[in-house]
Amino acid sequence: MADKTVTVEFTYNGANPPTWNFDPDTVQMPQGQDTLSWTLSAGNLPAGWSARFHDSEGITFGPNANWPGTTPTAVAGDPLGYACSENNANANRAPIDYPYCSMVQVLDANGAVHATYTSDPQVENEGRGA
Repeated sequence: MADKTVTVEFTYNGANPPTWNFDPDTVQMPQGQDTLSWTLSAGNLPAGWSARFHDSEGITFGPNANWPGTTPTAVAGDPLGYACSENNANANRAPIDYPYCSMVQVLDANGAVHATYTSDPQVENEGRGA
């Protein structure tokens, strides 16, 4: 088992689009059963503001992604965490890419959603090798 964690660095830029950094930017999942987790790290927010993953769509794989794992869900009690399990049974030699979407909400000092932002990185299931 080789559990993986992606740090989603989200920098709020006011009226301009936010800056995103996914570390790692492409997650390479080895063969077998693994847990894939995402942790949000938000910066440059106005005083008293916060950011979180969207409750039900914080991390989603598109309908055409054919993601072999479970549906990513929010980590209970942690608005900065999302996770899913995945069984990489890729029998091909070549890796398979799975694009996904990350959705982050910025909340004002009263806890109201100020704005929602999305970004689309990917997961790569490694092949069986040469």
